[in-house]
Amino acid sequence: MRETVTLMLLLCLCSSLFADEHAVSVAIKTTLTTNTRFLYNIDKPDTYVSNKYISLNVGFGGDVRWNVLWHSFYLGASVEVVRSVEQFKLRDLNNLGLRIPAEEGFAMTAVEVSGIYIAPMSSERFSFYLGGGIGKYFGERIYSINDVKAPTLNSPTYAGIHVLTGLEWKFFSFAALRGEIKFRDPQFAAVNKFEKSSTVVDGYVIVLDQSETTTHVNLYGINYSLGLVVVF
Repeated sequence: MRETVTLMLLLCLCSSLFADEHAVSVAIKTTLTTNTRFLYNIDKPDTYVSNKYISLNVGFGGDVRWNVLWHSFYLGASVEVVRSVEQFKLRDLNNLGLRIPAEEGFAMTAVEVSGIYIAPMSSERFSFYLGGGIGKYFGERIYSINDVKAPTLNSPTYAGIHVLTGLEWKFFSFAALRGEIKFRDPQFAAVNKFEKSSTVVDGYVIVLDQSETTTHVNLYGINYSLGLVVVF
């Protein structure tokens, strides 16, 4: 008897939490974060080298949203992967006139949970929404000089908040196009070390520093996304 009452209460709770019509939507999206900043040697403030910035960081991801409590409120869970690498040339320190190829970048996976409110001015075709939530971010710095990589030795993570706003255009009863702007500030400190002590460029041996370096990576730019939504 007690188990039956408990089951009935759970069913009632579920029916009150989820709306009958279009309770779930699934989306795939491409994203663009406008700016990322690299602060070098943060554990040695007196030896800062010039900071580096990478613009237009492209990512991809997906999310699921559930209509809960009432028709204007949704709970969302999303995963996004951002990877950006920039190739450039370094000047050698021995005045040999060499231009040493190098690359700098990062990879980040964002796992976020959001609460989303559909604004009253929305219509059956167009939905304007506001929201916010929390996220966990997993990062990695990508760095190499010539053919020698400096892998990330630690597993940097960051927890933070975000706010968002967006617009959905439903072109079929079961499909929509979603544009979104998200404001967040994920950042992490990566520890890197070169796999080898030297590399050869144009016949010259270039000695690489074997000490561990700590770099602060900050995705401080605005996050834009465009996605295709399937409504169930």
